[in-house]
Amino acid sequence: MSTPTHRETMLSVFRGEEVGSIPWVPRIDLWLNAQQARGTVPARFAGMSVEDIHRALGWPLHKVVAEFGSPEKPEDQVHIGIGLYNLKEFPATFEFSSDIDIRVSYDTTGGGDMTHVEYHTPVGMVSVAHGITPEMRKGGASIGWTKEHAIKGPEDYKVLSYLFGNLKILPSYQRFEKWKASVGEDGIA
Repeated sequence: MSTPTHRETMLSVFRGEEVGSIPWVPRIDLWLNAQQARGTVPARFAGMSVEDIHRALGWPLHKVVAEFGSPEKPEDQVHIGIGLYNLKEFPATFEFSSDIDIRVSYDTTGGGDMTHVEYHTPVGMVSVAHGITPEMRKGGASIGWTKEHAIKGPEDYKVLSYLFGNLKILPSYQRFEKWKASVGEDGIA
């Protein structure tokens, strides 16, 4: 009888079946983020990804939470201020209506990364600002904060209703399958 893979063992635990040992699946991405930001990654892990570290130590991959801080492209994080994430772990993406004018600007003063986004629609405009501070980065944060929220008054509901009411959700199965294949039998995608 062959040794079960990490994925098989985790699925057995979820089903309440008896396993040889309970899998320990630590979330070390925040730890690694902080070590990289501070320049204190232990020598044995230098240049390694979270997945590389897990595999080197014989741990299953922690893939329950999307990698918010590691998008495929920086523009995939533009719309997080209104709750829209475009990440490789998601089997769908989105597209705004062609009559919505989106204006994006960036502020990197002081070592932080702030994104300001304006959504101009036929019924009005809303804006958001979101990002990550140097302190958050040093602490290992993988997701930023919203400094300026879209809803500032009653009139903003109409604009967001238009924005989301005309949003197209598009399948992105190929992207998801590629990510799932990278996890393989070392975890559950």
